[in-house]
Amino acid sequence: MRKFLFLFLICSFSGYAQPSPWGTGNIMNQSLDTLQSGIIINSHVGLTFNLNDYLKNYNFNIHIPANYNGNEPFGIITFINASSNGNIISSWLPVLAEKKLILIAGNNIGNSVAISTRVGVVLAGLKALEGTLNIDSTRRYSSGASGGGRSASHLMFIFPEIFAGMIPNCGANYLRRVDQDYETHQPNSNYEYIYPYTSAELDYVKSFNPVLSYLTSFDDFREGDIMNIYHNGAEPDGFRAKIMEISGSHCNTSTEHFRDGMNFLEHPFWEVSKDSFALSGPITGNGFKLINATLQNNKLVLNPSAGLASKAYCRDPLYWNDPQGAILRASFRLDSLNFSQNSFLNLSFYDLNDSSIFNQSLGDSVLTNVPSFLIHYQFDSLSPKVSVVLSSPTKGIVSDTLFSGRLSDFKPNDKQAIKLHLWQNEWRIEFNKHFIPASVQTINSVKLLDDNRSVRIRPAISTLWDTAAYKNGSLISLSAGRITANNSSSLSFEFFQTISADSSKTVVLSDKEPSDHSANFSLFPNPNKGIFRVLSTHPELLEFSIYNSKGQLRFKHQHQGKLSEIDISSLPAGIYILRSSSIDTQIKFLIEAH
Repeated sequence: MRKFLFLFLICSFSGYAQPSPWGTGNIMNQSLDTLQSGIIINSHVGLTFNLNDYLKNYNFNIHIPANYNGNEPFGIITFINASSNGNIISSWLPVLAEKKLILIAGNNIGNSVAISTRVGVVLAGLKALEGTLNIDSTRRYSSGASGGGRSASHLMFIFPEIFAGMIPNCGANYLRRVDQDYETHQPNSNYEYIYPYTSAELDYVKSFNPVLSYLTSFDDFREGDIMNIYHNGAEPDGFRAKIMEISGSHCNTSTEHFRDGMNFLEHPFWEVSKDSFALSGPITGNGFKLINATLQNNKLVLNPSAGLASKAYCRDPLYWNDPQGAILRASFRLDSLNFSQNSFLNLSFYDLNDSSIFNQSLGDSVLTNVPSFLIHYQFDSLSPKVSVVLSSPTKGIVSDTLFSGRLSDFKPNDKQAIKLHLWQNEWRIEFNKHFIPASVQTINSVKLLDDNRSVRIRPAISTLWDTAAYKNGSLISLSAGRITANNSSSLSFEFFQTISADSSKTVVLSDKEPSDHSANFSLFPNPNKGIFRVLSTHPELLEFSIYNSKGQLRFKHQHQGKLSEIDISSLPAGIYILRSSSIDTQIKFLIEAH
């Protein structure tokens, strides 16, 4: 594998204002001066780019929001269009201002131009702007439309050191060939496949934790290709990825569509709770409280006995009801030796405005007087029924079924997996099995997407749940039981993938040194100005790593003894996480503006 030439990664933050020499708004057909010194960049896949060559032969369309004055660094999006013009999508402009983003698009680099030229042009434009404007080097994103979206994907994959993520619209590509499970415009065309990345190159890209935010529409003839990329590539390979769909045909987009994509792209991915269910750990967060449940062979086993449900509660609240939202993953497997068509499994979420709910016996159903969601697996046949049920008292909703359908490809011994994207305007529930379309029943604001496995719950503004509900977090509950209590058959559920969530709201604040020095690991003060102390009772040398809200490594510290001081006051204000892999511990902390 070839190593990246890090000339490009010189920090772009500036200690002085860098106002735009062209003013603000749309700057069209702009030539950018060649770079002061010739810059040649080698990618990890062996492609080489001489940036001055592109600046001499191509010009750009640039959008600089009116709120840019050069005093504050803005993020930047490179854009590659399918046609020859460097299109600036007008519906995206409000979001560029909101998110403080500059956009640069290359002209005359449409689909007829070689991919290497297309990515080289916008890369050169990016570098030129970084020498002219105040650009935030941690917020570089790649974008494009249709075939330009494919090239934009390629750009991010060959330069994961440069781009924090990508947001292609109505077209994308991937690092390897993926299965063609979903309907495509050109069946068996391997549309998504441009360059044969090796497993080592794939791992290299993944090591930078890029975020992949795919935009498409319900009648987009490329929707199936993007679903193949997402379900058969990005998800199984462990990327942080999401598809955003709206109504309309190929390349339809809107302000809200782009805003949703950017919200996910800039989501602060903090791990709130992660439990391996092994008797000896590792456990991140406070783990789970078990009721009539056991840990067996490094798995959580829910095995209901006669008249008693088996339950587990997550002790870490899940925060999701805000514009950034949260992500949750869980998986389970039925005990095929004791499989019974008389069992159910619930994954439930209860509003924690009343903290006493922690002490209640929850998990068998939604509560009529508490905002709550329930995802219910009913194993009454070899085609289990899955339902999504809601109680929202302020909206007059009591145990209403939003969605129900039967799985078409269920096998008792298969792993069942579920992924939830949750935020105040939408629930998206992705199953690893497909639904029988004829069995599906929904209300108007719920849609089973064309992959027959993703359920999208997107109501009109606050018609299903209250924006004030869940602000104190949700209690996550797992439970298993019997449909008919008197039946003597038994069933065990084995949860072996951790339940985890991402949120920026779980920062525990403490201004003073903790009085209890028996804790393994603590940090104070929190919040701070970038100077703080770490207290640890571990006698051995520990290495701590500090990451920003995008999961990017920003500092390493070796700690030995009881107390040490860390000074990272040069880092910008924001939420950070201090981790030590050797003791499987992490602490979130806040650096205030200073």
